[in-house]
Amino acid sequence: MHDLGNYSYVLLYQCLMRLAAHESMHVAMKFIHIGALYPSMEMKAPPTSTSFSMKGDLVEVALALCRYTGTAIPTELVKQRVAFNALMVEYEKAVANVFMITFTSDYGYPLLKHLPLPDHLAKAIFFANVVVSAAGTKQYTGINTQFHRAVREAEYSVGSFA
Repeated sequence: MHDLGNYSYVLLYQCLMRLAAHESMHVAMKFIHIGALYPSMEMKAPPTSTSFSMKGDLVEVALALCRYTGTAIPTELVKQRVAFNALMVEYEKAVANVFMITFTSDYGYPLLKHLPLPDHLAKAIFFANVVVSAAGTKQYTGINTQFHRAVREAEYSVGSFA
């Protein structure tokens, strides 16, 4: 893994994989199919350079395809791609804010050595969403415990791949 941009794409990939494991999402299900073809693409694949590169490259290809919005592309698909591109701009802003607020060192911009493994951060983000959704329900205590475990796991993995 070489840069924060690739990290953010791997984080997006891991979030989609976690979401697909719990909900039937058409796009994310395709990611799971690809993960089955290549062991380094699986959600639980070890954090190797190959794994990070392949996951980041897959997201980059999806982004590149969504930029094709010319007259040869059907109108409905153009609308979907424009909406997706707008979501990606919001995602990139949100991730940049998380990096700057959470992982900035005393020396300025965040560095890879200050970040947890993308899968661990994705798990913490996923459980944070579930905790908020479960507030006031019987399941809240168990989910909140899982969230805190995920956060600790993310904290312990900081610097694992720098």
